Amino acid sequence: MATAAAMVGVLAPAAGADPLPGGLGPCLGSSCPPSWNDPNNGPVVGFDSNINVFVGGDFLVREAAAEAEGKVVTLGEFDMNKREGVSQIYNVGIAGVGSRVPPPDGSDYLTTGGDITIADGQRLLAEEGEHSGRVAYAGALTGTVNPTTAPRFDADAAAPYTQLRPQLTEASRCYAYDGDEHREATGTWEQVGDLMTFTGDGTSAIQIFDVDADLESETGGNTGFVFNGIPEGATVLVNVY
Repeated sequence: MATAAAMVGVLAPAAGADPLPGGLGPCLGSSCPPSWNDPNNGPVVGFDSNINVFVGGDFLVREAAAEAEGKVVTLGEFDMNKREGVSQIYNVGIAGVGSRVPPPDGSDYLTTGGDITIADGQRLLAEEGEHSGRVAYAGALTGTVNPTTAPRFDADAAAPYTQLRPQLTEASRCYAYDGDEHREATGTWEQVGDLMTFTGDGTSAIQIFDVDADLESETGGNTGFVFNGIPEGATVLVNVY
């Protein structure tokens, strides 16, 4: 993605494709599930040590945002201030409905290179049932984090990840451009209501989509994504300009 924030877990390369920078990509560790289910709210089926969401600046939780699944790393601040009338919690690590493959218990669900600020009356959750993780931060912590044992101060919390930003910036340009021109798309997309449908050509080993629109729904809410015409083993590349 040609943005400061990248959901890297969904960019798993096909066999033979160049890997993502910094070891990013598919599930990492000895507890990865043998297969992946559609999003669900069933029991936890495995654990993933790799980064799933990387933010090169500040991570802002606003409006009715609910959760970020997997290991989350933000080089800047984490600031949570949701609107009134919606759930006043935000989940990191484990999503209520998702892959059900969180980071390992006791590991950092959220790593922040700056302050963590949570609005009064709101809570950041790094737990679900018997599973929980840590929340590492390099600045100051204001607000409520559950479990209370989750927060841990580390002045160098984000240091291992600072090189990811320039690496992803360089890789993103390579993905998005052939010289100075947009890389040629192999498929098309259509957005109707809160659903964005990507249709591939059914044959290319790298399925490329060229998107020049906001990925939120027409009403400003969440968007669902559907991919059709993607051959088995293909790499999917969505360039957002």
